[in-house]
Amino acid sequence: HPTDSRKPILRSSKDLQRMSNNIISSLRAARKTFKRLPTSNGQQPGKAFHAEPNVSRDNSWHRKQNISYVAVDVRRTWHSFPGPRESVLGIILGGGAGTRLYPLTKKRAKPAVPIGANYRLIDIPVSNCINSNINKIYVLTQYNSASLNKHVSRAYATNLGSYRNEGFVEILAAQQSHDNPNWFQGTADAVRQYLWLFEEAQVMDYVILGGDHLYRMDYQKFIQVHRDTGADITVAALPMDEARASAFGLMKIDGKGRIYEFAEKPKEDELRAMQVDTTVLGLDSERAKLKSYIASMGIYVVRKEAMVSLLRKDFPEANDFGSEVIPGATKSGMKVQAYLFDGYWEDIGTIEAFYNANLGITKKPVPDFR
Repeated sequence: HPTDSRKPILRSSKDLQRMSNNIISSLRAARKTFKRLPTSNGQQPGKAFHAEPNVSRDNSWHRKQNISYVAVDVRRTWHSFPGPRESVLGIILGGGAGTRLYPLTKKRAKPAVPIGANYRLIDIPVSNCINSNINKIYVLTQYNSASLNKHVSRAYATNLGSYRNEGFVEILAAQQSHDNPNWFQGTADAVRQYLWLFEEAQVMDYVILGGDHLYRMDYQKFIQVHRDTGADITVAALPMDEARASAFGLMKIDGKGRIYEFAEKPKEDELRAMQVDTTVLGLDSERAKLKSYIASMGIYVVRKEAMVSLLRKDFPEANDFGSEVIPGATKSGMKVQAYLFDGYWEDIGTIEAFYNANLGITKKPVPDFR
């Protein structure tokens, strides 16, 4: 106001910088104070707790009480490892030509196909990454990528909420070069062609994701199991019935969850040979009879050094993860671990699956996808 004799709070950029520094100093002091606060639950002082969905030491009690959030000891969960924001790179595979989804893929890539009216399939893995504190994400594309490129560039800010400008969602399109005149020949080849770029990232692990699945998953738990077991590769798996089993990679695991046999889309006798007792996964006997196979979701956590060795040294000619790299790694003695996911998951690979998934989202109550 012209007659207001009070001095303005900020007169210059130096004042703004000074205020910013004061705020940061206050936050650091508050964090140190919080770490010294005693807890009221008998835990050691200095332990922080974080609410994590659907994790409970007594799940049945929480289901009865309709409680889905419980305290999880963060220091115990991420005891000696940096968090995924600092140590994990997300790599989303844009898919092939999407012939089974034609004509929906006539002018767009499969991950750009709309789902639930307002979203695209690519939003599922990107959202899962962001909500799992993975904010460095590459999307590998090849076929009909114009629509997908436009959606990603408009939907996701380059910063992704990181104050140090570290977060991003970037498109990496197939390209020819002097060293390699070929387009992507498969999922593994796509990663291999950009491995020079992925190696530059200061991370411990890569999360390899598909762009045509509908599910909600906390990748932090997935990564934690991978690191706790000391695995080279961890494969997300789910129980599967016989009617759909032949369309997926199937595995056999030992009592500790280590994969000792892997078959990609087996048929007839080979399919029946992959039957297992899924009660080892925690299924009751009735569900185990209906779902007697363990299927790969096409989602992997791979140690950085293991990925480089697999794609450059061990299997330099392999084009696909599911049919070549994962079975080869299992047979060669690398530690390949399974991670059970028993939530809602749908592979949007066909017109029928796309139709059923869209109808499923409208159900009341909705499926276990929120």
